[in-house]
Amino acid sequence: MIAQDLISNLIKEIKLSDSCDYAMEWMTDNQLLHLPVIENGKFLGIISEEAILNLVDTSQTIEDSKIVLHQNFVWANTHIYDVVRITANSRLTVIPVIDKKVNYLGVITIHDIYANLAKLSSMTDVGGILVLEVDNRDFVLSEISRIVESCNAIILSCFTNANQQANKIEITLKINLSDLSEVVETLERFEYTISQSYYESDSRSNLEERYDSLMKYLNT
Repeated sequence: MIAQDLISNLIKEIKLSDSCDYAMEWMTDNQLLHLPVIENGKFLGIISEEAILNLVDTSQTIEDSKIVLHQNFVWANTHIYDVVRITANSRLTVIPVIDKKVNYLGVITIHDIYANLAKLSSMTDVGGILVLEVDNRDFVLSEISRIVESCNAIILSCFTNANQQANKIEITLKINLSDLSEVVETLERFEYTISQSYYESDSRSNLEERYDSLMKYLNT
């Protein structure tokens, strides 16, 4: 999935001749803090709510206000992961998309990024989530996948977060089953550490666990 596939059709172009108040109204209506400024099909920059609020007279045009515009953008063929990185690093709520001739193609909003990233990472699919913690030298995704598949399950998505100081990797797995009890037991049998889990346990197993916990509490 690339930038040109993520473009929103709902955001209106703002021109230099538009007033700062008009730009603010559009930001408020679309729950954004930034908007692209376009002139004759060319991207000029991004105007921010913060910059407008610092003006003495917000009724003046963007051109007359002399507001400094952010120059962040992505190319049409930029992958969604890089779109996320660039948008996050620049702390923007929109990111303009341009082609190799610097023509403005449209804008991607933070809402578009969230929605499409959720689809790409299978966040909207039914299933459970496991978070594993392994040493760097022990991380073999094919081995983890083999163990999960041995439980008649499939890894829908996988994210990693490296802790360089501890020489460990946190692995977040989205798996296509709602009840991951068997997967958890199997991974633990292979000595994988599961730091977090989010899934619906079988009702009978869950009841037995609660009963055991109650008995332990009564015996203390």
